[in-house]
Amino acid sequence: MKFTSELIHFTVSRDSCGITEQFPLIQILIPHVMGLKEQLKDSSKDEEDVKAIARLFADMGDSYVDLIATGSGDAMQIVNALLEVTSHSEFDISSMTFNFWHHLKRNLTGRDSYTSCGSEVSIEAERNRRMQLFRPPFEVLVSLVSSRVEYPEDFHTFSEEDRRDFRYARYAVSDVLLDATDVLGGDSTLKILFMKLIQACGSGAEQNQNWQPLEAALFCIQAIAKSVSIEEKEILPQVMPLLPRFPHQEQLLQTVCSTIGAFSKWIDAAPAELPILPPLVDILNKGMSTSEATAAAASVAFKYICEGTTSLSTSF
Repeated sequence: MKFTSELIHFTVSRDSCGITEQFPLIQILIPHVMGLKEQLKDSSKDEEDVKAIARLFADMGDSYVDLIATGSGDAMQIVNALLEVTSHSEFDISSMTFNFWHHLKRNLTGRDSYTSCGSEVSIEAERNRRMQLFRPPFEVLVSLVSSRVEYPEDFHTFSEEDRRDFRYARYAVSDVLLDATDVLGGDSTLKILFMKLIQACGSGAEQNQNWQPLEAALFCIQAIAKSVSIEEKEILPQVMPLLPRFPHQEQLLQTVCSTIGAFSKWIDAAPAELPILPPLVDILNKGMSTSEATAAAASVAFKYICEGTTSLSTSF
């Protein structure tokens, strides 16, 4: 596998004379790697072997992202295979694909990727074609990575290093979600995450029995706040009234407070007939007195809320 990886890297290196010259070799390498896909799900495989195979797929995606972004039939098979890697239960394996999704997003949204199309009309048409073609994979991606941020049941036993790794994983997922918003749009991504929130609400979370999925969905929602339109009228008017119903479990309360702060501009711009702010202020007051972590999140949220003087002055 190491030799295959070295060949993949060689085909895109400065010494290779370019992808065009190496295309015959690439046409051999891609089917070879794709033939290993079933081994990703083979429970009898050693974990290190699975990681090596996953790394091959990640290398293939990163190296050939320009080819993949054209959206050919073969390219979409590679994308689907990379989604399978992303869906792997081990975060160390799943996260190997995160760079690929970032590079694919940049390729799809960057103007330089379309200069060979010629006229502005042709560029826009090709860009729209690719963006529509890759919407379904990015929608799946959002659903897959959003579950990666759930607090483990045994989080209270984690060492400081384990907690640091968990925080890093959540930040990494946030970056992937933001990449997805560039392809799907913030409002469309919000809809996907809202469905996760609704599912969590039906899993006993509101009775504090299973708060982790609820916190995870909210964490993802607040992570994309800057990408959501301030005029969003479908999802956020449903999200905000849910927040006061959630239990005051510490990590969940911290994320609720952060969510309020993240959407402070939307709250300020919300129609006056929506009595959104007073219940949210009650939550922030609770956060101020629960723990240092919740107090810090509530303080930041209060700061952002107070900067929106319009809603603050008309809500009481």
